[in-house]
Amino acid sequence: MPDASPSIGTMSRSLVQIIADNAEAARQAAGAPSFRSLAAKAGLAPNTVRAVFKPAERAPSQRGDVSPRMDVVEKLAEAMGYQAWQLMQEGFEPQDPPTRVLNKREADFYRRIEDAYRGLDKGRFDGNSD
Repeated sequence: MPDASPSIGTMSRSLVQIIADNAEAARQAAGAPSFRSLAAKAGLAPNTVRAVFKPAERAPSQRGDVSPRMDVVEKLAEAMGYQAWQLMQEGFEPQDPPTRVLNKREADFYRRIEDAYRGLDKGRFDGNSD
């Protein structure tokens, strides 16, 4: 079965821009706290936080990097009540953030439990039998 998840080459936006857009959506959902207040809550410098939200304005480092470091994304996400991986998802909605994706084994297990539950004879089993 082919993998339905988008590959890096098929994304319409870069991961840096997806993180920036999702971080902004989360910031707006939280009442638009300032970069300075988010920085204080995350334990980061205000300019570091601003660079996550405005990657086009960030000057490249000596190595040419313009992407935020993962530890920065993790601290910022946590300060806003999310996990870093959630801010990396296309279609992120702050009010309904993505949940952890189950692997195939977990999904099969839960499907079997659900099927077994649906197959119970409700006339003979009410959950309170001795």
